[in-house]
This record gives sequence, C-alpha cells and structure tokens, in this order.
Amino acid sequence: SENQVQLYCSMLEMLLKRADKNFPKQTCASKSETAREEMPQCFLHHKYCQTYQMLLVKLCKVAFEALFNQKREQALVFESSQMGILGVDHINVDLCLKSGILSQSKVLGKWSGSEKKLSFLHKSLQEFLAAVFITCANEETIISRVKQFCTSVESMLEMSQVWMFLSGINSDLAKLLFTDLMTSVVLKD
Repeated sequence: SENQVQLYCSMLEMLLKRADKNFPKQTCASKSETAREEMPQCFLHHKYCQTYQMLLVKLCKVAFEALFNQKREQALVFESSQMGILGVDHINVDLCLKSGILSQSKVLGKWSGSEKKLSFLHKSLQEFLAAVFITCANEETIISRVKQFCTSVESMLEMSQVWMFLSGINSDLAKLLFTDLMTSVVLKD
C-alpha cells in the first residue's frame, strides 16, 4: 500500500505541475496560501504538492466530507456550492478543473435551469485524499465521524480503499482505527 500511496502522490504532483506550467496566472493565488496542518511524509519529495499544500489540505477535506456523507448520492458527485462551504474558493476550483483533479458536469434542475456538479478525477483519488485527511486531522471528532459512518461490515468494506491508503500513509493510525471499528461492528452484530 505504500507503493500505491507514492503513485497517487506522484499523480497529484504531475497534475499540479501541469497546472503550474499551463496556467501560471491562476496558480499564483493558490501558491500564496500556507497550511496550518502538516502533510504526511509521503508528500515530502513532491515539490508541487508542497507548493500547493493548502489547496491539497482543502481538497482532502472535501474528499472526506463527500465520502463519509450519510447521503450516499452525494459521495462521488457533489454540488459546486459545497466547495465554498468547505473553504475552496472559485479560483482554486477552476485550477482543479484545469489541472484535471476535478471534473465538472451540468445537471438539469427540477425548478431552475442547470446546476454545476463536481467530482474527483477518479473515486480512488478521492479515497486517497480522504485517507490523507484522516491522517492529517487525527482528531477525535474525525475518528468519531468515521465510526458513525462505519456501523456495519458492508459500510466498512465500502471504504476498503480508504483503509488501504491509510495503512500506507500511517499504519499505526490505520491499525488503531480499524481495530476500534472491528470491535464496535462485531459487538453490534
């Protein structure tokens, strides 16, 4: 799983490098932000991931919030308005769209024209970013949120890729969380 973690770090590095090269004016705004959270070691040797650290932190939160949402229809495709609520402004959304990290589609609404929906490049990228968020946050509220979502074997299996990425990023946290989840699910069944 460490190899897969490095593969996804490299993929993000490539996408951010391409955006930096092809859209220099847009990337300027994103570079000036600094993150309070420390990124995992897996990003240590990736220059563009370090440069856009704050954007990645925000994307990780978006990925987590969508995947661990009780409304399953919003897990992979979410409203563009959610990005602003989670701290990703329209400039960064546009940068993510141009880099290929996010894609956008228009969905016809019942009452009002069309609505913009966003999704990550691939579900596995979203799962990787969610695992990074769990690692960076490492707070009891996040762990509690994961426990609220994973209440059955099925819901735990639904997040199997997240657990795999988490074990490659922080094996101690993954073991602790998974053991805790297994205990609570087994006690329920």
